[in-house]
Amino acid sequence: MRVLLNGGGSDEQLSQTISKLNEIIDHNKKLLYIPLAMDELEHPYDGCYEWFSNQIKNLEVPSVDMAKSFVDLASKKLNE
Repeated sequence: MRVLLNGGGSDEQLSQTISKLNEIIDHNKKLLYIPLAMDELEHPYDGCYEWFSNQIKNLEVPSVDMAKSFVDLASKKLNE
């Protein structure tokens, strides 16, 4: 399991992060997106998920999952 922390940003600012993500991920495993550092009232997580999915649309991964709460995160099988 690898963890990559990022603070978002514009499409241009994020390009280096996406490039690094592409280098380090196992392209046979799904990704887990965790937007919990943001205030969901200001940035609804479903919209964040859509934004993230659009940012990584060129990465070849089976799927992208999301944890919307710490309880949800605790239930995830992180080795998958």
